[in-house]
Amino acid sequence: MSESTQARDLAELGFLKQYLKEAGLQSELIEPSGDLPIGALLVPINLDDRERDRYLTFSFIPSLVEHGIKHIRLLQIYTKVPTVWKEENQEQVEKLLLAINCHLAIGHYSIREDGELYYRYVWCVSGSTILPKDELLEIIDVFMLMMDTFAEMIEGVASGRTELSAALAFLEQ
Repeated sequence: MSESTQARDLAELGFLKQYLKEAGLQSELIEPSGDLPIGALLVPINLDDRERDRYLTFSFIPSLVEHGIKHIRLLQIYTKVPTVWKEENQEQVEKLLLAINCHLAIGHYSIREDGELYYRYVWCVSGSTILPKDELLEIIDVFMLMMDTFAEMIEGVASGRTELSAALAFLEQ
């Protein structure tokens, strides 16, 4: 990634940091380093129903100019979903996530190879303007709504408290 692109991404994340501050949310801008080659904005959000910490991470997906994509930028919103797992329930959770993903307004749920459950959305924004404040704050609201709507259902199946069939039946109502 070029230094100018990296500088622009950090500046845009700085604008986002200011938007969030004006909305009453704290955040931390993390500059690129050896461990994290791209800049990111870490935003602590409200605790989940079980009083566990949650964070949103914002970052720009590295430039796609080499593929002829030069008029748009991709802003990723990512969060790890705190979940209590029973290893034997992973297949049921995977089936549930496929069904939930069909009901989401934005983003998708998935499981990383290391077992981390996450929710992610990639927003396509213009490459010729700065991030639009009002639209961005509404995207964050919808992201949070989708996350909060399904997190308890996912944890119920993951922990074994809820049968997959009951969760799927609820989704089809």
